[in-house]
Amino acid sequence: MKTVDHRLRDLLHATKGLKASDTDRSRKFWRKKFARALRALKAQADQDYPGPKVKRERSRASDATRARRLREAGWRPVSEVFPSMSMINIFAASCAIAGVRLRLISNVTWAPEWALKIGCNEAKLRAARLDRQQRKLIVRKIELTKEAEESGVPEKAIPGVVRTALELDKLEVR
Repeated sequence: MKTVDHRLRDLLHATKGLKASDTDRSRKFWRKKFARALRALKAQADQDYPGPKVKRERSRASDATRARRLREAGWRPVSEVFPSMSMINIFAASCAIAGVRLRLISNVTWAPEWALKIGCNEAKLRAARLDRQQRKLIVRKIELTKEAEESGVPEKAIPGVVRTALELDKLEVR
């Protein structure tokens, strides 16, 4: 089996032959030999030294699947609620200011239903986002506290309790 060094030697030989060729026929021969050696070198290098795996582009089917899952999770396309592009842009800017995340799938902007119900009011969007965040953290804290009581381990020894409490404190300060 040939190694990269062998392939480099073949390429060097083809390069020298191409430089020394004086007729059209010999140039054509050495050009083909050079191209063949270069392709072989690339293939050998890819085989011997594979790079990181490249993620494939998502297919349309998976985009449709993602859209279905988003709809099931309470998200809707913004274009269903706001008919004009200018209103969509105003809503997107309001969401950005309030910290509400939007998702883009196949050039369709998706937003949570609760944000679509509120509309373009930044103050209400921010308040609703913080309220939802706080509710999730409180539920998480209750779960962790129950887990600590059941296991008999001190509450602060369970991973996540301190972080959840700190996040709750941060939200209450705002």
